[in-house]
Amino acid sequence: MAKRIFLFLVLSLYLTGCSTTKMYEGPKKPNNELALFKPIGINIIEIDGKKVQRIKQSSVIGLNPGTHTFKATLHGSNLMYKMRSSVPQEVTVESEKGGRYALHGSVEPPSWKIIVNTEMSKALFFLP
Repeated sequence: MAKRIFLFLVLSLYLTGCSTTKMYEGPKKPNNELALFKPIGINIIEIDGKKVQRIKQSSVIGLNPGTHTFKATLHGSNLMYKMRSSVPQEVTVESEKGGRYALHGSVEPPSWKIIVNTEMSKALFFLP
């Protein structure tokens, strides 16, 4: 049931469209030269120790490949309840050129954590 609800949320986000938010220095690069990250139900507040302005849930974050640390708060919902937490969590991801990564929250009472998913992101909601 939880997988079905999560899939519904992901497909809803896909249908709203995606835009790549450039979060690296230098000239614009094609997506296949970047590591792409999609936040789902979380608010990214820092990337690699730098505070970021609010990133739309429909956006894809473009970064140079390498190690990146994300700090986020939880702001998600499904058909049954809303999940929120202002307690930030961090996750570090070793990303590759052309890699596509979904970042979403997983509630583990009394807290939550950020999950990195590569397979679902490739299949469901990234533009080629």
